[in-house]
Amino acid sequence: GTNQVGIVTATNTKVTWPAEEYDTNNNFASDRWTPTIAGKHHLIAGIEWTGFADTAPSMIKIFKNSAEYRRVTNLAGSAAVLGTFISCVVEANGTTDYFEVFVEQQTGTNRDLNGNQSNTFFQGYKIN
Repeated sequence: GTNQVGIVTATNTKVTWPAEEYDTNNNFASDRWTPTIAGKHHLIAGIEWTGFADTAPSMIKIFKNSAEYRRVTNLAGSAAVLGTFISCVVEANGTTDYFEVFVEQQTGTNRDLNGNQSNTFFQGYKIN
């Protein structure tokens, strides 16, 4: 994939997904995942920054229906933050609920995400 460039510091930025590996139930479109079957679903997302040499924190967030649902903050110490991972179980109604991935970084300057799908990804599947 293509790197997502210019992630502005201290700003929620929606992660875009230029390609799908597979979408067996047509749940993914417009950079969001919309389960078409009601129930519990497992969501997993990971991101990798490119050239992130700062020791500032970064966050990855799952949004449900345009509101923050879960967050993981990587509090960098003496080493640079390279990536962040999130996993959660969500309840979805099967019609209007949708989920998106956002990032935020606190370096004081714009940063980029690695677009390689082995490094930056978003997955979801029904568990119940």
